[in-house]
Amino acid sequence: MSCGLAASPDIAEDALHAAHDAGDRAQLGYPPVVRGLMNLICQYVTWRLARQRVDFSNTLEVGAGAGRLAHVLRHRGCYVTAIDPHSSAPGVLNSRTSDLIDHSDRYSAIVYWHVLEHIPRPNAELRAAAALLRPGGSLVIAVPDPTSVQSHMFGAAWRGWNLPEHRFHFSRPVLTELLTSVGLQARTLNLSGGHTLAGWMDGPTHAAAGSHLTEVWSRGGVRNMIGRLTSTVTLPLAVAARCYEVIFRRTGAFVAVGVGVKDPAAGAVTRPMSNSPLPASSR
Repeated sequence: MSCGLAASPDIAEDALHAAHDAGDRAQLGYPPVVRGLMNLICQYVTWRLARQRVDFSNTLEVGAGAGRLAHVLRHRGCYVTAIDPHSSAPGVLNSRTSDLIDHSDRYSAIVYWHVLEHIPRPNAELRAAAALLRPGGSLVIAVPDPTSVQSHMFGAAWRGWNLPEHRFHFSRPVLTELLTSVGLQARTLNLSGGHTLAGWMDGPTHAAAGSHLTEVWSRGGVRNMIGRLTSTVTLPLAVAARCYEVIFRRTGAFVAVGVGVKDPAAGAVTRPMSNSPLPASSR
């Protein structure tokens, strides 16, 4: 990793589609208690973001996966367009951001929740997203933090690497610069973007069972049973580690927000600037 940015080898499109589809099916197959917990987490995160003046009234969720976040927002009465070219989940359109550029609608919020790291050209993607924002709208991005304590503790077994599906890994300064480069006012929030308790439980689970936490709890077999036992035993240590993260604000993932700036002359979101923290191949 250099200057807070790491790039992974490319993965074939058909393999990527299969991996995402398998992940969505796994989420839809979680036990009710797990699905309920994930819904509660989504509700808490959106509540915290709303307190940070993120307006979800007309939201575009990019890379919606199983559609969990979209479901939570729709239940609150928000209008949500959920897109994901690799998802077959109900309520999710099989589309890309670029497909919406000529659409007349503009969004109060656009959300990339653990999605940007999967996209081969982040600059081009965020330029398209910035063009779809209303003046004053919010572009919300959650990504794993490659500088976190978890990444150093677990090394190659850290869940945030997720190779080769995660093509890029962004530090806070790099993602802030990337948002600025597409004409947005950028800031990072004191809000965990995931990889919290589950992140601390996942490392030992992967070492013991060879599978990640979500996989061992959604599949059968002896190795996955060992993984479930390991994750249960490590829960008290994970709680202690999570408390450390809260105190020192070193979570396994972070959230950045870019706000569209209103151009007094044009009455629209300012257009992207030319500077970029990413190599030309990623644009």
